[in-house]
Amino acid sequence: MRTDSIFRSLPDRNTISISVDPSNGKHAFVGTRGSGLLEYGENGIENVYNQNNSTIMPINDGSGLTWIGGVDYDSDGNLWVLSNLNSGQLAERTAGGAWKSYNFGATYNGFYLFNLLADSYQIGRAHV
Repeated sequence: MRTDSIFRSLPDRNTISISVDPSNGKHAFVGTRGSGLLEYGENGIENVYNQNNSTIMPINDGSGLTWIGGVDYDSDGNLWVLSNLNSGQLAERTAGGAWKSYNFGATYNGFYLFNLLADSYQIGRAHV
């Protein structure tokens, strides 16, 4: 990652969570503390996802920073993304590349969210 020019250009390069694509070991997503979600391929960063190109929400402080607390694939190849300090804490990138957003509602107390685990127990739910 250190030699990737896109990575070096990011405002915050602190990695919090990594999930390797179960169908392609040379493809992974990396959650950062400030720069959003990085998509890696064989040649380095392919995409940087944030509020401009996905349903992932930035921190609600006007800074534009996007803090990813966890990323994980489910058994159907969908990527689940947990973001912090905003009104849309959970995002899903379907296996087909479409984005969906979920809000924890009144149960979310504003604290940081980390360590996402997507499993097949009670399909349609992600565990935080």
